[in-house]
Amino acid sequence: MRVTYWIIILLGLTGSLTSFRSNIEDQEIDLSQFFNDYKVTGSFILFDENKNLFSRYNPRRCNERFTPASTFKIPNSIIALEEHIVENSNSILKWDGIETKNPAWNKDLTLKEAFRASCVPCYVRIARVVGETKYMSYLEKLDYGNKSTKVENDDPNLRIAFWLVGELRISQEEQIVFLRKLYDYKLPASKHAIEVVKDILVDEKTDGYVLSGKLGRVTDSVTKKEIGWYVGYVEKNGNVYFFATNIESIDPTDDFGSARKDITLKSLRKLKVID
Repeated sequence: MRVTYWIIILLGLTGSLTSFRSNIEDQEIDLSQFFNDYKVTGSFILFDENKNLFSRYNPRRCNERFTPASTFKIPNSIIALEEHIVENSNSILKWDGIETKNPAWNKDLTLKEAFRASCVPCYVRIARVVGETKYMSYLEKLDYGNKSTKVENDDPNLRIAFWLVGELRISQEEQIVFLRKLYDYKLPASKHAIEVVKDILVDEKTDGYVLSGKLGRVTDSVTKKEIGWYVGYVEKNGNVYFFATNIESIDPTDDFGSARKDITLKSLRKLKVID
């Protein structure tokens, strides 16, 4: 069984994979054409729940940690719900009246709308209420990435968005672990908070499957590379497939933004997860 190396890595990363059965298998797959088509470096990981099977492209890179960018809106939404900053997916996040370059952000939004529009100012306002001390506690409880809220900048307007400009980092392997805990209600959070987040995560529904996911994009504060994410899961025929795609480029092309999801969908099709 092709298991030993990756089980050791995963156990070392999380220390909390007791929900993983001992007969995990993995396979390395070639998705290079999809990444090459968009002129990006990257990696992809898929976990098939029923088969207990990991499929990975560029497997060593799947263990590298990157800035989570807007994929952090998943735990951030849980935190906002746990702190009763919002109560449900229809709770209103009031616009502060400050114009941004994104028209979709310049109005009152529900939590679901803010999540789907990836409204940075909305979540910055949430972060101001939560505060760094509580974030540190939540990151520990949620076992999220390297659990860091540190930002090497004295500007309070920048420090608050630590998931974009700070030292917080998470790997694709860790994203999968987190998503599995979310899906199975094994995070240290209320059932209500998890149900709301699972609802706002839904990206696409078809007759054959339900795709849930979150995009993320940021310029890494250290490497200056553009980092792109798409993480989530597919529910199909009684099975769940968890995925995490990460791409990077020092000189991103115009289609970098669309590449994150496009590469993921092409990979899911090649692996026959979706049609």
